[in-house]
Amino acid sequence: MAHNHDPHRPIARWRASRRGSITVMFALSALIVLTAAGMAIDYIMYLQERDKLAAVADAAVLAAVSEARRMEEDGKGEGLAGKAGRNAAIGMWDANTQSAGVQEGSKRLFAIDRVGANWNASVTYWRFYRPHFMSLVGVDRLPIEGYAEASTQIVKPMEYWEFHIVVDTSASMGIGASEADMENMFADPEMAWDRDPYKDQKCMFACHVDKNNEKYDNTVAVARRNGHRLRIDIVEDAVGALIDTMLQKGRSGYVSVQLWGMSDDARVLVPLTTTLKDVRSYNILIDEVQASIGNTHFPQAMETITESVGRGFVGKAAKWPRKAVFIITDGVYDTDPVLNWGVTPSRLVKYDDGNGHHVTGPFEARLCNSLKGSNVVVGTLQVDYYGGFYGAKKWVEPIRDYIKPGLRECASPGLFRNATSPAGIQNALQSMLEATMLAGEVRLTE
Repeated sequence: MAHNHDPHRPIARWRASRRGSITVMFALSALIVLTAAGMAIDYIMYLQERDKLAAVADAAVLAAVSEARRMEEDGKGEGLAGKAGRNAAIGMWDANTQSAGVQEGSKRLFAIDRVGANWNASVTYWRFYRPHFMSLVGVDRLPIEGYAEASTQIVKPMEYWEFHIVVDTSASMGIGASEADMENMFADPEMAWDRDPYKDQKCMFACHVDKNNEKYDNTVAVARRNGHRLRIDIVEDAVGALIDTMLQKGRSGYVSVQLWGMSDDARVLVPLTTTLKDVRSYNILIDEVQASIGNTHFPQAMETITESVGRGFVGKAAKWPRKAVFIITDGVYDTDPVLNWGVTPSRLVKYDDGNGHHVTGPFEARLCNSLKGSNVVVGTLQVDYYGGFYGAKKWVEPIRDYIKPGLRECASPGLFRNATSPAGIQNALQSMLEATMLAGEVRLTE
């Protein structure tokens, strides 16, 4: 009897069996790898959720003490201020958990109280994070809990600051401080300009002085003699109040200040000093010109300031201070056309007022780029014009839409201000200081 025996058949069966085993092993290995990867993703998402809640808690307690202090400064009693602080914390918590996409179910317990002169707030929070892949191995929830507190305690600053206060001292700062001052100057017969072709032209600016030619009327001297208050006066008062705040907060040992005047260039009025009273007592004067000749050259002035200020540091030592530049100006460039380099041509307005050709243009944001790129904080205060002065339609209106955006973009985030009135200018400078150096008074407790 014949047998048809294939010697390769057992090997084929072994290969088929081996392929099946490998498939099963691969499937099991893939399941383990995918589960591990999923658990890793779960853990990463858990850490992210934990960090989100910690940030929400920090923001809530800061909101609480900030609002409580603000209410108290507005004359509200301690009870109302505390209640407002608690409500601010709850509102901040709810808004941030929603915007951050935090899972629902968080529990929190707020406390706020006043101890001595300080407001303290705290929050204890807890919740369970529900993972996805970890539930496959029996872990259906991970605990998240934490605590945050904040205080308005005023502490002696550990950062050193170097402030450069730049005041526009060009002739335009000789305009009346208010609309009433402008009208009084206009009505004053001694403020008339006794020179052709504008003989008897009345002035709302005190900007023309008698230097080498007796035919020029010294309207600056007339304004001073007749008691007219000028815009440079209210800016000087605001700078003085700024220095007073630094002194009152006990920061004189940590702060140095240099005062600049800015017109056709920048010049140092008070050299860098830690004796802040020297800046406080300085009498800021207008850079006087003969007739109505423009003398505001921002590109040249900002180049001088940028080169002098140099680089800002971390502020941990007097020789490595943080640095800030505050620029106070109307934002209107006005100079001789021969010097009009550095300003976008399409934004220049050229005119001839009988005294020579002039060019006006807006302050441009790029003039601050080098400062900000050197770790220097930049604040800008636009001291805007009241409407109605002679020449406004011709000199300012064509460029008005460029002035504010230029100064806003020049400033570091949150440090642009716009003001016209004496109180507004003073408050604007104070808030700029608050936004830079004094922000540490409301702090998270370590």
